[in-house]
Amino acid sequence: SNSPFSCRLRDHCSIYTAELQAILLALKQAYQSQESKFMIFSDSLSALQALGKLKTDHPLLIQIQEFLHKIDADQKEIVFM
Repeated sequence: SNSPFSCRLRDHCSIYTAELQAILLALKQAYQSQESKFMIFSDSLSALQALGKLKTDHPLLIQIQEFLHKIDADQKEIVFM
């Protein structure tokens, strides 16, 4: 859908956390979409690098990894830029 969406971030959250939250929101939208190919743009190198970590204890990264697995199981393609 081309409808805008938003969420409220906790007060005093870091830029890193805000970037991860934005990526998670984009993945949720991709998962719910009927489309099969997506590009997610981010200027946060640290957030994009964190996505490649196999083991993490960061709650947002765990949720992101879960959505990436669900999206992959649905045979959808995500490209990060």
